[in-house]
Amino acid sequence: MKKTKVQFTFGDSELSDIRTSLFFFSGFGQFRIMGNERFITGLDFNTAGVLPDKEITDLMRECEYQLNEYFSGKRMDFELPVYVRGTPYNCSVWRELLHIPYGETISYALLAKRIGNPGSVRAAGHANSMNPVSVIIPCHRVVGSSGNLTGYAGGLKLKKQLIDHEKLHSGQILDLKFE
Repeated sequence: MKKTKVQFTFGDSELSDIRTSLFFFSGFGQFRIMGNERFITGLDFNTAGVLPDKEITDLMRECEYQLNEYFSGKRMDFELPVYVRGTPYNCSVWRELLHIPYGETISYALLAKRIGNPGSVRAAGHANSMNPVSVIIPCHRVVGSSGNLTGYAGGLKLKKQLIDHEKLHSGQILDLKFE
């Protein structure tokens, strides 16, 4: 299966501002997919008070389909054009997240080391939290140095569910503790 192809852009770009929203429900909760006819530009969990758009693209429907496959344990990687915009540092972190295998986790310290800046653990954690395309760019696979769960935009309960889901479907077992 192909890995997610992500176009990283630094600074301002009109392309990522053109988006519409599609809401869907899974056993993991309600999600909002954002994008346009060419790229997926966002995926988030906190959808309270946000209204869906009427112009849903075929690509967004494909993203919904692939996410449903992921949530049912039938997909480990995504085959979607994803467009994200961020600082060069953030993009380096997001790029590295794509190298964490399905069903595995790494620490924030190892993430910082892998991007060539071992002293930037907190900055790596902050960049991880700014990931605009959660699940697709798997920021949930990063944990504390002791293996404990730490921050996640969707909440620690969802982070644990996603990690446990991947471990189950990859044949691994891990009991994570909350910090």
